[in-house]
Amino acid sequence: MRTWPLVWREAYGFSDRICPHGVGHPDPDDVVALQAAGGATTAHACDGCCIAPLRDAR
Repeated sequence: MRTWPLVWREAYGFSDRICPHGVGHPDPDDVVALQAAGGATTAHACDGCCIAPLRDAR
């Protein structure tokens, strides 16, 4: 996600990363900072791009 374009959402007070499909996902670094300051939500219209791939547990 760190290579995706960053967009500041003034109305919401946080940054989104725009995936290759054009969907905004909360920037992980921004969410951590907001949570430390008192709370943030990561709810978004997700297409699954921001979910890390599962590793083979074998």
